[in-house]
Amino acid sequence: MTRKINVAGLALIKSYEGFVPFVYDDLRPVKGTNHGYREWDGSAPKGTLTIGYGHTNAASHPLKISQGLRVTEAEALEILAVDLDECEGRVSRAVKVPLNDNQFGALVSFDYNTGAITRASFVKRLNTGNYDAVPAGLALYVKAKGQTLRGLVRRRQAEADLWVKPAGATGTVPTPATSGRAATEIKRLQQSLSGLGYNPGWLDGIWGSRTRGALLAFKADADMPLTDTVDATVWEALARAPHREVSEARASITAKDLAQAGDKAVKAAIATKRISLGLGGLRVGSFLFGGIEHIKAASEYLAEPLALLGAVPSWVPPFLIGGVAVYLYMSAGKVERAKVEAVRSGLDAGVA
Repeated sequence: MTRKINVAGLALIKSYEGFVPFVYDDLRPVKGTNHGYREWDGSAPKGTLTIGYGHTNAASHPLKISQGLRVTEAEALEILAVDLDECEGRVSRAVKVPLNDNQFGALVSFDYNTGAITRASFVKRLNTGNYDAVPAGLALYVKAKGQTLRGLVRRRQAEADLWVKPAGATGTVPTPATSGRAATEIKRLQQSLSGLGYNPGWLDGIWGSRTRGALLAFKADADMPLTDTVDATVWEALARAPHREVSEARASITAKDLAQAGDKAVKAAIATKRISLGLGGLRVGSFLFGGIEHIKAASEYLAEPLALLGAVPSWVPPFLIGGVAVYLYMSAGKVERAKVEAVRSGLDAGVA
């Protein structure tokens, strides 16, 4: 299991990323606005298009930036937990010496912001046992597109402060607050969160980034401290919580909307439906790259394999192709409807 960032590290990231519910250009701050930025208007960005708690198209979560996209803070926490999974893994692989939880959290914050943990020279010195090299090494990463930014100077100092702050745990894979619990209890947590409209990933009893993200999202909605702790208070809150509210835009989202946003599952389902219509005899050559135009043409593809089976009635090939077409169309439609329903209910972030 990949080591997870601690509460102090997560708080540092949240404080410096800040929650922004809309898409913005991170190099175009605007003073006097609620979130420090204006919503992106579709013009050429100066910096990196970002949403939520620092989510970009380069991050792990499959949600893709598009003009007009909005997220709630709870959704942003779910996205952040998935985005951090990649950074946690990179830090775990790059650092070969023991780290306490604060040291690990500081480096995850650094990598989440820069993506530079695998090429940072101070990591090489750290791996020789030179822990003191880290604060000065962090201080070198304060520029964005050639500009020294005060916000990055402050963030690197905060990461250095966290690095030197004592913490109890050391090693390579400390367990989260829920480890030590039986897998059945984690699965119970996953089932409770899923039943309320949160997305904990597979209901498998394994503590992972999606389960953690769902828990943090629930706690954000319930105005509870954003920690990994699952105690009697949390179970009580889960038991009495209403189903998660979703925005009007999410509740009315369509398969077309998801496809335009880049959802791979929906795009694949739509492509499959087009192929099945082509097999059924409709002219969709433009979608199939000059593919099958009618059943008779499709039958020719089966002529050779059918010849191996001996003579068959002339109606069999079209019948088989028609059956395949119907099966493909219905299966793709089922996937499409399931995805749309999951997004509308809040169980899915919207793009995968």
